Amino acid sequence: MVEVNRPNNENLYTEWQTVKLGDVLKVQGGYAFKSKDSTLTGIRWLKIANVGMGKVLWEDISYLPSNYKNDFDNYVLIPNDIIMAMTRPVLSGNTKVAKVGIDDSPSLLNQRVCRFQFSNRLESEYFYHYARTSKFSSDIENLIFGTDPPNISSTQIESINILLPTKKEQRKISNILSTVDDQIEQTEKLVVKTNELKKGLMQILLTKGIDHNEFKNSEIGNIPFDWEVKRIEEVCDVKGGKRLPKGYKLLDQNNGFPYIRVADMDNMGSISLKDIKYVPEEIVQKIVNYRISKDDLYISVAGTLGIVGKVPDELDGANLTENADKLTNIKCNKDFLLYVLKSSIIQKNIDNEKTLSAQPKLALTRIKNFLIPIPSIDEQERIANILQSVEQQIEQYGKKHKKLVQLKKGLMQKLLTGKIRVNV
Repeated sequence: MVEVNRPNNENLYTEWQTVKLGDVLKVQGGYAFKSKDSTLTGIRWLKIANVGMGKVLWEDISYLPSNYKNDFDNYVLIPNDIIMAMTRPVLSGNTKVAKVGIDDSPSLLNQRVCRFQFSNRLESEYFYHYARTSKFSSDIENLIFGTDPPNISSTQIESINILLPTKKEQRKISNILSTVDDQIEQTEKLVVKTNELKKGLMQILLTKGIDHNEFKNSEIGNIPFDWEVKRIEEVCDVKGGKRLPKGYKLLDQNNGFPYIRVADMDNMGSISLKDIKYVPEEIVQKIVNYRISKDDLYISVAGTLGIVGKVPDELDGANLTENADKLTNIKCNKDFLLYVLKSSIIQKNIDNEKTLSAQPKLALTRIKNFLIPIPSIDEQERIANILQSVEQQIEQYGKKHKKLVQLKKGLMQKLLTGKIRVNV
């Protein structure tokens, strides 16, 4: 439980001071290492691309010679260093600032990335949280407005004003926010771990089944002896969507005739309701045969291929884009078929289609002829139930993560502005 005081307006900022960052920290820029110095192994070279929002990213990794750790010891990053990108420092309203972790160290600080060096008046952890507020991002954006590319200097950063509480209050605020950060991180790890579990279970259940001892070779590999292999058209009908007639545009206003686009299909196997568009009423009857039911499945067939999912109840009877097909009149367990479509059994075939042309499109006949494993209807249901239970767990973790992020956002807004004071 967070202990707080709600101060009167008269003493809202008692013991708090407005200071320039340059009075309480110094900004150290990185070194201009040369591309020719890059090596295949050695000490990691931390560049702008490695600075994410709240974390260091190593998907794009470069190295410098190991001896540079001694030759440029003033630029060696250690755990808990706070760094920030100085070129394009703000992305989508968030400052690219991160804390160096144990796994990120040692690494060498490149030019256009800075490290903050703090005086005894400012706790580094407190500043780390403050640097991730919308207020700090806004201050940065005001300073880089009109520059191309957006660049900020050490002097400009040090000119920014910050509302500074006492050291004891800084520590208490930091502890509260760091506790929530830890919970957010743990929930993210649970989501990743459970997704890996689901992926492994899909691979096993959709090829080995449940409690089988005898297997046979088939067109799609080894499968249980009593399973069949069928074409998708043998278990359902595959039908295309439809674009609007020429001269008509989708509407933003809800008129009761929704239209599902590929852009509305999310990664969780459903449709996002955030930005649904609608069919003009005067042409509804012209495309009435291209509606999709909540009992159907969809699969994207143009642009981004192979997004599959179910239609939520709210969109039952919506029109479907020409860039997706519907699987209707399904004669097997619908959820089992959905997981097969999501699995590598089908997705590998779809990936092969992507390499055939610059603008890949998945033909209707191609989908109809995809081969899939078919267990008994009872085993289909059991497999689907196991995978659904794992997905429900992922969804619960996702909801918890969202709540924690919202909690953190609210706490930052109140604690870092003095609107709520902690008991020290």
